[in-house]
Parts: sequence; C-alpha cells; structure tokens
Amino acid sequence: MTDQSWARIVAGEEATIYAYEVLTAKLTGSQRTAGLDAILAHRQARDTARARLAEEGQDPTSPASYDLPFAVHDAATAVALAVTVELRLADQYLFHVAETTGPERRHACESAQESTTRATMWGWDTAAFPTGSSATPVPSDSGTPTPTSASESPEPSPLALTQSDGATLQ
Repeated sequence: MTDQSWARIVAGEEATIYAYEVLTAKLTGSQRTAGLDAILAHRQARDTARARLAEEGQDPTSPASYDLPFAVHDAATAVALAVTVELRLADQYLFHVAETTGPERRHACESAQESTTRATMWGWDTAAFPTGSSATPVPSDSGTPTPTSASESPEPSPLALTQSDGATLQ
C-alpha cells in the first residue's frame, strides 16, 4: 500500500475501535466478549499500519472522537453498528487491493476477509455479498435495525464514520 493508503487504514481502524468501544458498552455476555476481542484485533491491525507508516517516518494523528452513523441505544443497535463498521472497513481494505501487489495485497485481502468474517459473526446476511448490495443493518425510525442496500448510501466511502469536526474519513 502507499503511505496514503496506510494512513487511511490507520484512520479506518481508529474509527472502528472507537465504534466498538461505544457499542461494547451496550452488550453483555458472549456478545460483550466478542466486542472486546474485536477491539483487540483492530488495535493490532492499527498498530501494524502505524508501524508501516513509522518505517517511512510518518506518524498519523487521530481525532479524539467520531460521529457514529447512528445512535447506539441497546444491544440490537450495537450489533447493527458492529456489522456496519466491519463491512465499511472491509470495503476500505478491498479498495486498497487495487493499489497493492505481493505481500501488501495479501495483507489487504486477508484484512478484508477478517472484517467480513466478523460482520458475519455479528449476523450479517452474506447472501447479499455476491450481488454487490450491502445488507448492512441500520436502525429504522423505530430503532430496530433494518437492512439497507449500497445504492441507498450517498457515499461510496468504505468507512463513513466522521470525526468530531465533521470531516468524513475516507
């Protein structure tokens, strides 16, 4: 990946960690454990990307917080957020596959696969994956997560969590 790509991966991983820290507070039992495990996995992935940037003499800065794509009120919306951030991060890694070759391409592919696997573990319906539409659940007006298609999303951005200053992470 290019240095810019690594910086975007760091930003995406940071945003995903933030989302998990918020959503894990609404979970209990094995779901909470899975959320905490995901935080550790994403921290490791972030640290790997940061190390790559450090090799090039760069140190990306991260915002203190992010605006989530929807509010997390309960376990159902927490799970919906976990699916959302995992799929957006998987998309971000897949976007970078085109920019890479060799071991870096393999790393991006494997990272996308790991995020997709976690999204499936959270309940993502993989039947929609081959068609190109996303089954990312988002809360409806009633607060219950409902699937949405990728065509409904105004952004092709793989990780649309925004920084607290309103800037969108790309």
